[in-house]
Amino acid sequence: MRSVPVVLDTDVWSHLFVRHRGKSEQENRWRELLLGRTVCISAQTRAELLAWPLIRDWGVSRRRSLEQQLDSTATILFDDLVIRSFANLTARAQAEGHAIGQKIHVADRWVAASASAYSLPLLAVDGIYRDVPGLELLS
Repeated sequence: MRSVPVVLDTDVWSHLFVRHRGKSEQENRWRELLLGRTVCISAQTRAELLAWPLIRDWGVSRRRSLEQQLDSTATILFDDLVIRSFANLTARAQAEGHAIGQKIHVADRWVAASASAYSLPLLAVDGIYRDVPGLELLS
């Protein structure tokens, strides 16, 4: 049986792979949902996560640990399919009045467009993804 890919948004990925303060019920539920699946992230998520150590002045060891974890996670790059998905999602969300079409949610829109471009489900905690046209949420 082939592994079924799933896109993780930035918050979910960081909770599962960066913040090691103990396992919450929510994190345990996420891990169950991810069993047998290939985890991937959007280029937007990768960029956000790479910015954290710079903004927060992390030490070399912690930064390397994050980069190694990111390097072991498949990243959906912004190819033509993702760019067109982003453009279509932007237009449709604005026409339908969905909040993800607003300028403040451009990063979330890239994550959603990355998942929907390849018809992959998205695992996210942010409510902005609810009812996004053409997006399957994993719950």
